[in-house]
Amino acid sequence: MVKKRVCSFVIAMIAPVLCQVFPAFANEATDFGHIITFQTGSVGGPSSPGSVTNPRLIPGDDTVTVNLDVPFVNSGPPQGPLLHPTRCSITTGGYALDPKDNGTKLNESVLLSAYLAGKKVRLTLDGCVFSKPRIISVSMSTSVN
Repeated sequence: MVKKRVCSFVIAMIAPVLCQVFPAFANEATDFGHIITFQTGSVGGPSSPGSVTNPRLIPGDDTVTVNLDVPFVNSGPPQGPLLHPTRCSITTGGYALDPKDNGTKLNESVLLSAYLAGKKVRLTLDGCVFSKPRIISVSMSTSVN
């Protein structure tokens, strides 16, 4: 019994440190919710004089951003004593797909299908892209309520 308590205590103490050292363990997810906005656009190149260019993206890279009707989840890197990053800076612009990620086209299809059918989705998030939480996976519910 004591051994079980000690193991539980050690795991509880080490888990937050592992999430800071290995951010891949720190993926977060939204609750299931309906998509209330669905936006597409091109990013990467300057669209107007004085606009900022992201060197990782080329002009014309297409992306999708969505907003859900459930509480916002900010998926920026964890904050703590080992790492000192901040969360994603845009917290009112929804969630975005990174056009450079594998599976982006599939995630776009699932998001569009769910939006058109009124189905609920849960987004798995990891880090930031375009200063918004980055979508890495989409789960669609069969429920429309």
